[in-house]
Amino acid sequence: MKYGRLSEGQLVRVKSALIKRQKKRFQILPCEIHAIFGNNGYIWLSEEEPRKELEEPGKNTKTPKTSLAGRRRISRLRNSILILNEMSMTIHAQTIMDVYTTSEQAGLSEFEVLRQNVREQLLERVRNRRNH
Repeated sequence: MKYGRLSEGQLVRVKSALIKRQKKRFQILPCEIHAIFGNNGYIWLSEEEPRKELEEPGKNTKTPKTSLAGRRRISRLRNSILILNEMSMTIHAQTIMDVYTTSEQAGLSEFEVLRQNVREQLLERVRNRRNH
């Protein structure tokens, strides 16, 4: 692979038209999660950078495991991305982090943000926060 092995992460599929075109596809988000934004609608989230394959092909290499806290951050990011996708809002690092931090400040678990009534309230808070 050109960019290394993708492991111990989460792949999220969204509408490709919603992903903001950027020069930098590889980003480290403020919550210390690495994100790769593909213009094809795929977003890869992981706790560590994809590593280049230096070992011999076919050789069993150990990959570091993602911590519980890392999996929770990835889950919250994934759910934030799905909310933006469902509401047809532009998806890039800033909008994802707006939803992520607003859900944290509201005291919501990473799974509660997917509830319909919570989703709408959450996006309303994000819009209000961006307007002020």
